[in-house]
Amino acid sequence: MKYMLCMVLYALCVYHLNAQTNIKSDSGTLLGTQRAEIAQPMQTFMNSFNGTRASIAQALNTFKENDNIDTENIENKDLGTPLVDDHILENGYDVYFIRASDNNYTYTYQVYWKAGKILKIHQLAYRAKGY
Repeated sequence: MKYMLCMVLYALCVYHLNAQTNIKSDSGTLLGTQRAEIAQPMQTFMNSFNGTRASIAQALNTFKENDNIDTENIENKDLGTPLVDDHILENGYDVYFIRASDNNYTYTYQVYWKAGKILKIHQLAYRAKGY
């Protein structure tokens, strides 16, 4: 039941975002236009996802604005191979929608950036691999 609610909420979020922004393919390419820009700090942060908690914790220590930001415990997962699904500007923040997987689940997050620092990470959904 909890899984179904998460998936419904995720689908509504994606529908809402696609209605307001350019629709992008899974590769992050704008359909009919050019590839979306990924800022260098975000690219460096994503490159740290090598499947270990330690690498993500180290990247968070480098890029988070302060120790009080909410990371939704992303540093407690062994995530690797992140993909950027979308990038929007919201109230002066760069917001990236990313997917990353561990051995069992694929997680979807919003990562809020400003001036090269992470201000917040919000987990939107997760699903078992293969579903």
